[in-house]
Amino acid sequence: MSRTRRRLRPAVVVFGAALGFVLSRLGFTDAGEVHRMMTFVDLRLIGAFAVAVVVTAVGLRVTRVSRVLPAKPWHAGLVPGAALFGLGWAVSGVCPGAAFAQLGEGNARGVVGVVGVVVGSALFHAWQRYGRAVRRDPFGTLEHEIV
Repeated sequence: MSRTRRRLRPAVVVFGAALGFVLSRLGFTDAGEVHRMMTFVDLRLIGAFAVAVVVTAVGLRVTRVSRVLPAKPWHAGLVPGAALFGLGWAVSGVCPGAAFAQLGEGNARGVVGVVGVVVGSALFHAWQRYGRAVRRDPFGTLEHEIV
């Protein structure tokens, strides 16, 4: 692990715990609140998103962490992935960060969200491995070895 990552680890834990607390207090862990946001009945959580984006942008700029993190290019899977993310959020009523906050609250619904995060991540990594193997071997001779 790089020196920079080791140095950032305590900050990640502290800010992650703070994020969970804030998500809980704002109502992001309540499926009813999320539903009202998604149906544009209550715009309070959308406003919270906007504030979070601004605070994050300022924080990254001030701490210069954005210079440490590599830029990631857009790719063809971004839009379908975002659509699946949104669909999962709408179906479960919880975003991944809030799912972990729900677990911290002792809310059993968080288990569904966390399982979705784990399964989705595993599927993504399997797809990535499959894509790399196909690009290395365009004739498909390795496809049978990838499981």
